[in-house]
Amino acid sequence: MNCPACNSFQVHVLATQAAIRAGCYEKTAAVIGAENLIKPDIAASIQAAMHARAERTRITADKVVGELARWDSLSCAIELLIEKLLWV
Repeated sequence: MNCPACNSFQVHVLATQAAIRAGCYEKTAAVIGAENLIKPDIAASIQAAMHARAERTRITADKVVGELARWDSLSCAIELLIEKLLWV
């Protein structure tokens, strides 16, 4: 299935923003976005597109979260180092 909501969801990963981008009014986008996510054909299309992207890029959500955690740890370590250098 190739629908604007599915394609937009791939960009935003937020149902409300995907609905707005697909042409819905901002006032109703949250409701329509939520409704779209429970429609079997749209949900299946989004799942298939996400799987295809994961295969294509070889990146999973677990890898992204792991990398973010690593960067957070590095950021904390750098902040501590800078703090210590400033107090010396």
